[in-house]
Amino acid sequence: MIQFPDMEPDRKKTFLDIIAAETEVLNRLLGSGGIGESGAVYPRDSLSSIKAIDFLAGIKDESADVADLRIELAECDSRCTIRVENYSMRLAVAFVLAQLRDECHVQCKRIRLTVPGNLVQLDFIWQGPPVKIEQLRRWYDLPVAGDRKGYTLTLKEVLEHNHAELWPHTHKDNPDEACLRLFIPMAHSDGKPEAEDVRTLPQLPKGRPEFFDFDLFHQAGQTPEIEKRILGELVYTVFDTETTGLDPRGGDEIISIGAIRVVNGRLLHAETINQLIYPNRLVPPDSTKIHGITDDLLKNKPTIEIVLPFFHRFVQNTVLVAHNAAFDMRMLQMKEKRTGIRFINPVLDTMHLSAILHPSHGDHTLDTIARQLGVNMTRRHDALGDAVATGEVFVKMIPLLNERGIFTLKDALVASQRTYYARLKY
Repeated sequence: MIQFPDMEPDRKKTFLDIIAAETEVLNRLLGSGGIGESGAVYPRDSLSSIKAIDFLAGIKDESADVADLRIELAECDSRCTIRVENYSMRLAVAFVLAQLRDECHVQCKRIRLTVPGNLVQLDFIWQGPPVKIEQLRRWYDLPVAGDRKGYTLTLKEVLEHNHAELWPHTHKDNPDEACLRLFIPMAHSDGKPEAEDVRTLPQLPKGRPEFFDFDLFHQAGQTPEIEKRILGELVYTVFDTETTGLDPRGGDEIISIGAIRVVNGRLLHAETINQLIYPNRLVPPDSTKIHGITDDLLKNKPTIEIVLPFFHRFVQNTVLVAHNAAFDMRMLQMKEKRTGIRFINPVLDTMHLSAILHPSHGDHTLDTIARQLGVNMTRRHDALGDAVATGEVFVKMIPLLNERGIFTLKDALVASQRTYYARLKY
């Protein structure tokens, strides 16, 4: 309007109506505390390193009036260090323990500390039924400090700021024992990757060709019980592979696997896989131009026989998600005889889901879908980078699928099977 002061009255009124509507939205947000609560803003770089056992000692002191906790250290070095905003995380844990006591009527008796990989895992354990997902989601929106003035951060805000994740867990070996599992990233001496893993990645506009030569809809792990589950309640592993080429049957090999966990509609950036793999063959120059992976980068890396069992354990009891998933699944299937590893997980393909949501669109590449959904792709043709982007796309797709009456895993699979892509075969 400033740039074009002489615009026509009707067009000017349209812009004024937009401004008025947006102003009302902002007023409601400000009035309800939706923006920047006073006293609840974290200073930049407020995270600091602390030994995990010292953090637990602080939790025990903070929660003394809530629970008489016993600390168990399992597979944990006493020097293990995490990076958190100590005060807020202590409040958050005390809040969760109080909610267990007051709302769930269970008493947390012990905390078990383990260090699986590059994160620290705290299990808050009790005897009794597990916390329901609906309960935990409601707790996310509650202030961790209760009625204390001047500190209004919610549980969700504290967890996000500390890059932490929290979800219910039930032990298969002891069904009477339940826990809430808290993941906190481990602090490293420096955040730089090893020099040998550094590579320059070109930003290319096109993804790999669509691949349809794999049946995604009849996996052995696709049981009726899992199919009935609501999409937002399932645990997913979103993954991607980089390969020596695009011909699984012609001898092309996997040279990189990237994966990230998605729980409760959130990407767990502390729970990822990013592994280069030695393919026992040279990488064609044309492939290197796409993903930037050279033969030198793959020297001394583990072979697929070593990596695939680890990846198989990582994806266990989750639904697999990938873009153009048939290609990646075929690459994995071609290694069954060599490794003895078989992937039976249910599979969702964001290419099919995009075709469900936008049936009139002719372009369902990851780049296009990401752009449509406002997902920023900064590490294209990097296995973990593409997995993260696919995960962000998938999370944004779930409510859009719900709007179209697709609520369960079965709904999504049935709808995917009706798309144009699912009917194509080589």
